Amino acid sequence: VWHSCYQRLVRAGLSQGIVCSGCKGDMCPLLVRLYEKLLSENSQQVAGRACIPMLASAAAITESYRHSRYAALPGVTFEQIVMDTCVEYIKLRGLGSHDVGLV
Repeated sequence: VWHSCYQRLVRAGLSQGIVCSGCKGDMCPLLVRLYEKLLSENSQQVAGRACIPMLASAAAITESYRHSRYAALPGVTFEQIVMDTCVEYIKLRGLGSHDVGLV
């Protein structure tokens, strides 16, 4: 399973990292830590796979961002970006209404 995941990452060019537009650093280590935290706190098992409740996690992330001293955007703007991203993901994946909350 991890082979196919790794192959998709390489094809997407993520082996080079994801460059932050603000600091120009690689965001991948921070994203890995974020997903580890989300998996440890909120994951659910669906068909034998760990799933993160997407919309609940998005709400928690935006709430945390709202109170961060490092926030670069107004909370409302950040929340809109996160929610638009979730909606786009749902559309691209073609998820049904019963699947919407999970990734």
